[in-house]
Amino acid sequence: MLKHLSNADLKNILSAKVKQERALSVEIIELLEEMERRKLYLSLGYGSLLDYCVKDLGYSESAAYRRIQAMRISQQLPEVKTALSDGRLNLANVAKVQSMFKAEAKVNNFYSVEEKRELLRELEYKSQ
Repeated sequence: MLKHLSNADLKNILSAKVKQERALSVEIIELLEEMERRKLYLSLGYGSLLDYCVKDLGYSESAAYRRIQAMRISQQLPEVKTALSDGRLNLANVAKVQSMFKAEAKVNNFYSVEEKRELLRELEYKSQ
């Protein structure tokens, strides 16, 4: 099916699809945010948004967790969505940073919005 593509066409199509995938990931994060705002998952019989994402949407726990963590940090730092969409940040790093912020807050070590922003800037274009 794809064997007829030239190398250049294959590369261009793949690059375009990755851009679409990133944009779609941001749309999913926004939809999850609204799902959480409405607490719709509760009326659907799920105890948590994570439970809904795994059992109804079919995500693995880790995939659902990454999206939910990205959703949470983007509520405070909306620019995260742009960085995810254009590939400067990836879901794995964003989720790890949000988990770290949450863990630090539990021991009363809070990061300012600007400190969070700076840490995320340092993670741009970095792999895990």
